[in-house]
Amino acid sequence: MKGLLLKDFYFLFKQMKFFLLLVLIFAVLPQLSSSGFAILYAALLPVTALGYDQRSKWDQFQLMLPCPVRDIVLEKYLFGGLLILVTALISGCAKSIATALDPNVVTGAVFPQLFFICCIAVIFLCMNLPVMFKFGVEKGRLFFIALVVIGVLTVGFFTEDVIRFINQNTALLSFLPVLVAVLSVLVSIPLSIKLYNKNI
Repeated sequence: MKGLLLKDFYFLFKQMKFFLLLVLIFAVLPQLSSSGFAILYAALLPVTALGYDQRSKWDQFQLMLPCPVRDIVLEKYLFGGLLILVTALISGCAKSIATALDPNVVTGAVFPQLFFICCIAVIFLCMNLPVMFKFGVEKGRLFFIALVVIGVLTVGFFTEDVIRFINQNTALLSFLPVLVAVLSVLVSIPLSIKLYNKNI
């Protein structure tokens, strides 16, 4: 699995420098919606890597390697999780520095808010990957575009309202995104493995 991760990161730094720069710029901006966009976009980058695998026929070649299907599928989830984590950490560090320089730049509890957005990103990742493993990136492109549009609208218009609603309600409600994210992972990974096996 380590080799598969290195392959995807190499592709990312080799082929998507502009998009990585875009994610970095949005991650360091003080607005919460900008960080949300960066984290959500990071969660969708595994789909881009999967599309590159299919176009280059890597998905066929890797079946000849001593690598079980389970690891092939899990690697894409791990790849997405690492991208979400790194983007959130960069955003959190940038906001912490901005707050230290000027307390009025960033308002609210930064890390709980970012954690909430990370949960949403994980849910989007878990919704997206099974469809791509089933239909391929080309056929699943409409779903991918729809998910991106929904994600951008969610981050742009509803994230701060949802966070405000959570902060004003019980602590139990604050765990709802975490619970949904965990359930999404537990359901999505076995489903993706099953769908990938059927398409071999």
